[in-house]
Amino acid sequence: MASSDQSTSPRLSLEKETEAKTSSGAVSDAEPVTTEPVTVEEAALSKPEVKQDEKAEEWLTGIKLWAVISPLILVFFLVLLDTTIVSTVHAHLLRTKRMGAN
Repeated sequence: MASSDQSTSPRLSLEKETEAKTSSGAVSDAEPVTTEPVTVEEAALSKPEVKQDEKAEEWLTGIKLWAVISPLILVFFLVLLDTTIVSTVHAHLLRTKRMGAN
Protein backbone atom coordinates (compact mmCIF):
# COMPACT_ATOMS: atom_id res chain seq x y z
CA MET A 1 0.00 0.00 0.00
CA ALA A 2 2.50 2.58 -1.13
CA SER A 3 1.24 6.11 -1.09
CA SER A 4 1.78 8.29 -4.11
CA ASP A 5 2.09 11.30 -1.79
CA GLN A 6 5.83 11.69 -1.26
CA SER A 7 5.50 14.33 1.47
CA THR A 8 5.11 11.57 4.09
CA SER A 9 8.16 9.63 2.91
CA PRO A 10 10.74 9.11 5.70
CA ARG A 11 13.44 10.23 3.31
CA LEU A 12 11.78 13.56 2.57
CA SER A 13 10.80 14.21 6.19
CA LEU A 14 14.42 13.70 7.26
CA GLU A 15 15.61 16.15 4.61
CA LYS A 16 13.03 18.74 5.72
CA GLU A 17 14.02 18.28 9.37
CA THR A 18 17.70 18.76 8.51
CA GLU A 19 16.94 21.87 6.49
CA ALA A 20 14.85 23.30 9.35
CA LYS A 21 17.65 22.73 11.87
CA THR A 22 20.23 24.26 9.54
CA SER A 23 18.16 27.34 8.81
CA SER A 24 17.31 27.88 12.50
CA GLY A 25 20.96 27.67 13.54
CA ALA A 26 20.44 24.55 15.68
CA VAL A 27 23.18 22.69 13.85
CA SER A 28 26.76 23.63 14.75
CA ASP A 29 29.37 24.82 12.28
CA ALA A 30 30.61 21.25 11.78
CA GLU A 31 30.74 19.94 8.28
CA PRO A 32 27.44 18.52 7.07
CA VAL A 33 26.99 14.79 6.79
CA THR A 34 27.30 13.72 3.17
CA THR A 35 25.52 10.38 3.38
CA GLU A 36 22.30 10.10 1.50
CA PRO A 37 19.18 9.34 3.54
CA VAL A 38 17.82 5.80 3.50
CA THR A 39 14.41 4.35 4.21
CA VAL A 40 13.68 2.26 7.29
CA GLU A 41 13.62 -0.92 5.21
CA GLU A 42 17.02 -0.19 3.65
CA ALA A 43 18.52 0.53 7.06
CA ALA A 44 17.11 -2.70 8.52
CA LEU A 45 18.53 -4.80 5.70
CA SER A 46 21.96 -3.19 5.57
CA LYS A 47 24.88 -4.50 7.61
CA PRO A 48 26.84 -2.12 9.84
CA GLU A 49 30.12 -0.92 8.44
CA VAL A 50 33.25 -2.21 10.17
CA LYS A 51 36.23 0.11 10.27
CA GLN A 52 39.51 -1.48 9.25
CA ASP A 53 41.60 0.38 11.83
CA GLU A 54 39.56 -0.93 14.79
CA LYS A 55 41.30 -3.73 16.67
CA ALA A 56 39.48 -6.97 17.26
CA GLU A 57 38.65 -7.87 20.84
CA GLU A 58 41.65 -9.51 22.44
CA TRP A 59 41.45 -11.94 25.38
CA LEU A 60 44.30 -12.80 27.72
CA THR A 61 45.52 -16.38 27.50
CA GLY A 62 48.35 -18.48 28.86
CA ILE A 63 51.07 -16.77 30.88
CA LYS A 64 49.51 -13.31 30.54
CA LEU A 65 46.25 -14.59 32.00
CA TRP A 66 48.01 -16.22 34.95
CA ALA A 67 50.14 -13.11 35.48
CA VAL A 68 46.91 -11.18 36.07
CA ILE A 69 44.94 -13.79 38.00
CA SER A 70 47.69 -14.99 40.38
CA PRO A 71 48.18 -11.67 42.21
CA LEU A 72 44.42 -11.25 42.49
CA ILE A 73 44.04 -14.70 44.05
CA LEU A 74 46.95 -13.99 46.44
CA VAL A 75 45.47 -10.66 47.55
CA PHE A 76 42.04 -12.22 48.08
CA PHE A 77 43.59 -15.03 50.15
CA LEU A 78 45.52 -12.53 52.30
CA VAL A 79 42.38 -10.49 52.95
CA LEU A 80 40.54 -13.62 54.08
CA LEU A 81 43.49 -14.68 56.27
CA ASP A 82 43.67 -11.23 57.86
CA THR A 83 39.92 -11.26 58.55
CA THR A 84 40.23 -14.67 60.21
CA ILE A 85 43.15 -13.56 62.41
CA VAL A 86 41.47 -10.32 63.46
CA SER A 87 38.18 -12.01 64.35
CA THR A 88 40.00 -14.68 66.38
CA VAL A 89 42.11 -12.13 68.27
CA HIS A 90 39.10 -9.92 68.84
CA ALA A 91 37.14 -12.80 70.39
CA HIS A 92 40.13 -13.73 72.58
CA LEU A 93 40.57 -10.13 73.77
CA LEU A 94 36.89 -9.85 74.67
CA ARG A 95 37.03 -13.05 76.76
CA THR A 96 40.21 -11.89 78.48
CA LYS A 97 38.76 -8.45 79.24
CA ARG A 98 35.62 -9.98 80.75
CA MET A 99 37.71 -12.22 82.99
CA GLY A 100 39.83 -9.27 84.14
CA ALA A 101 36.78 -7.17 84.97
CA ASN A 102 35.59 -9.64 87.64
